Amino acid sequence: MKRKYLAFLLAAVFVFSLVGCAAEKKEEPAVPAGVAVQVRSAEKRDVSTGERASGAVTSDDETSVYVTANAKCTSVFFEAGDMIKEGDVICTLDLASTRSSYNAAKISYDSAAASYSQQKELFARQIDMLNSQIEQYEKAMALREDSIALTERTLALREKNLADTQALFAIGAASQLEIDTAKLEVDGAKMELDSAKVELDGMKTELEGLKLQVLSTKAQRDSTLSQLQAGMESYRSNLEQLEMVMDDADADGNVLSPASGIISTLTATEGSYVSAGYPVAVISNPDQMKITAYVSEALLPRLHVGDSALVSVAAASAEFTGVIRTVDQTANLQTRLYSVTIGVPAGVSGLISGMFADVTFYTNTSSGTVTIPSEAVLTSNGEQYVFVVENGAARRVAITTGLNGDGVTEVSSGLTPGQQVVIVGQQYLSDGDAVRVVGG
Repeated sequence: MKRKYLAFLLAAVFVFSLVGCAAEKKEEPAVPAGVAVQVRSAEKRDVSTGERASGAVTSDDETSVYVTANAKCTSVFFEAGDMIKEGDVICTLDLASTRSSYNAAKISYDSAAASYSQQKELFARQIDMLNSQIEQYEKAMALREDSIALTERTLALREKNLADTQALFAIGAASQLEIDTAKLEVDGAKMELDSAKVELDGMKTELEGLKLQVLSTKAQRDSTLSQLQAGMESYRSNLEQLEMVMDDADADGNVLSPASGIISTLTATEGSYVSAGYPVAVISNPDQMKITAYVSEALLPRLHVGDSALVSVAAASAEFTGVIRTVDQTANLQTRLYSVTIGVPAGVSGLISGMFADVTFYTNTSSGTVTIPSEAVLTSNGEQYVFVVENGAARRVAITTGLNGDGVTEVSSGLTPGQQVVIVGQQYLSDGDAVRVVGG
């Protein structure tokens, strides 16, 4: 009896449980009819097509900091991208060996300069002495020539006296002794004249020798002084280079920034050597940045000064519209691309020279035209069409498109502003299908 009662009780509990579950279960709503779609209104706006090009951030005002000799860098106080002020210490160089080289070069230059001066003075004295001797010989020769002229006149008188005496002897008016005496006087004058001429010739020979000696001394002087001067110039050039190195840093070897700005390039690293061929740093004025883009010859004719361009610099999270400032008409010999400079508007910050830039040039523009989102356009058998929603149904509309840019497409025929164009779900529609608009 008890077993039957227990079974009845369990059955009753089971029944009541089923009734309770049925009561709690709610009836699910019916799914509305129609294909779910999202729409966007056709609207009037400007459309521009864009041509993309690569570029870089550069500066109109850049200062390169050079050190004109190899030197070890012991400390670096900035990194690329840091702001720096005029007079700040960029890095510190070990200039001990440079100072030693400078002192040695100074000694060599001073010694070469002293030797040059001494040799120049010595040659000047030698040439002056030779010129003095030449002057003395020329004066002596002039006196000798005067003496010869006098002797020639004396000889002529004595020869005439001899002829007169011989004429007198012929008529018995002179003696033989007088004739002999006259001959002796003529012979003596001839001997004196010959001796003077020989002496004059000797003086001429010695004078020519002195003149040749002057020429030889001058040639030797020019050669010697030229060699000394070449050596001196070499020492001076080395000295000036070392002086420039000393000028690039202060007494402690600190390389100072000559300008304020952003360090766009920094080659100095602690423990390495800086080189004369590369700047230690390049400092850019952040207020005078520009974008330099590189375009092909096909795009070049469509770009003009004053046109707008969209610039994106990912590294600086910057996007802005700039104006074309210059368009080069000469291609780079290596890349065969043309440079286009774009101004950076005031207020754009964070740009550092050398950053990559993506540039879009707007080459064609249509103003106040009907536009729709480009994803709404479908194509079938060469025909372009869209679906518009009217009275809860999709209607297929053939369209003619124009420019395409910034995610929108120009519709030159087929649509009017305000029509609801399907932008999501249109691939599943046929003309006349019921639709329900979802989403914003």
